[in-house]
Amino acid sequence: MQTYYNILDTIRRQLLQDKFVNTVTNGDIFDVDLEKKTIYPLSHVMVNQATRKDKVYTLNMTVLLMDIVDKVNHEAQDVFKGNDNEQDVFNTQLAVGARLVEVLKRGDLRDNNFELSSDPNFEPFTERFENSLAGWALTFDVDMPNDMTICDADIVPSDCAAANYSITDEDGNVLYSGTIESGLSLTQAITNSDVQNSDGSYSVGVPAQGNLTLPDETIRVKNTIDTTLATEVKPSVKDSEIEIPNVDNIDSDGSTVSTPAGVPFMCSGVPSLPSGTYTPTVAGTGGFELPWTGKTANVSTLDGEIQHTGSGTLNGSAYCEVGVNGDFDLSFQLVGNNVGFGISYFKDLAQNVNQYYGIDFFVLKQAGRYYVFGNGFNHYNETGFVDTDTVRIARVGSEIRYYKNDVLKYTQAIYNTSFINLNSCSSSSTSIENITITV
Repeated sequence: MQTYYNILDTIRRQLLQDKFVNTVTNGDIFDVDLEKKTIYPLSHVMVNQATRKDKVYTLNMTVLLMDIVDKVNHEAQDVFKGNDNEQDVFNTQLAVGARLVEVLKRGDLRDNNFELSSDPNFEPFTERFENSLAGWALTFDVDMPNDMTICDADIVPSDCAAANYSITDEDGNVLYSGTIESGLSLTQAITNSDVQNSDGSYSVGVPAQGNLTLPDETIRVKNTIDTTLATEVKPSVKDSEIEIPNVDNIDSDGSTVSTPAGVPFMCSGVPSLPSGTYTPTVAGTGGFELPWTGKTANVSTLDGEIQHTGSGTLNGSAYCEVGVNGDFDLSFQLVGNNVGFGISYFKDLAQNVNQYYGIDFFVLKQAGRYYVFGNGFNHYNETGFVDTDTVRIARVGSEIRYYKNDVLKYTQAIYNTSFINLNSCSSSSTSIENITITV
């Protein structure tokens, strides 16, 4: 316990800095040689009593601030002042006490966790001691911390057991635990918390007692071919809605129809075929025949057949509107090289390679290979494709199935089961033959 020494030393050092103090003593005043004139002005420090209140000691202290009163033998000329310097002694020693009190309030004493707990009291005295002394008895209470431990003084270190500690969260889960040896200290580092989302794609460390601000989320809505339909920035960990713009669909008459996204679109104006097997013809002869609706100049259409009569590569096209709102099975043969046939939800002439990329479900024969295309994407291909092979494209429920010689080659999910158009893309010296559709 060092606080008792500290407070006495603080008072002693302050008094010795004062020009009106020559000597500082403490203890029993009668143990001081008051006859020795060389010690004055004198400040004597006494501790009257100490009171303990839990973790605080209160010391009641008195500091005697005194000096010798010089008298002259002649009669005093000023009756008020007298024939001595007693008033001068009172004045200088009161100033010494006032400066000490200010230091105790605002200086080293305050910095060392000492605090005056009562108003100081100044009591003057004269002829209280021998040697014609005068001055002030400054009395005050000061609080100081009780830093005494059970292991202070003469106790064997082994008698002081180590302290056990634990650190828990608000739910009572123990985060850290251990022991601290007597007389030692311990700093426990609290590690960061790891915060992540459900799939682990976002992770961040948060300091203990820290806050986490989640960044906004950018939500992108796309279709099956990676076209961005909508993008919005939304707050994290919050249910949000995004409005998808309408989809522009091409009706059977070539007009554009704006349709809410996700709502099936059905072409108008095409009569629905009853069940049966049909062949596209040059000119319909009955109420349910399928006439070729349009073609390019370098293409000739026959019953169930399309012939490329001009020159060039993948620059001829013909199409036929089919009133099928449900399942169907399209069958045909591709004769020659760089020739293809398929199904679209719109009617158009695929007069070059870029336009056949827009046909929704398409089989291409090229250099003896069998290719499955959808909107320009090659989904499947294999070797061994000859003129006599029979190709089938069937819509069954919500799937498009591709066959070669009745062997299933590829399956594709679809979003629309409305009316369709048969659509071709051909090159010179090629033909599409034996075209039939069963509904």
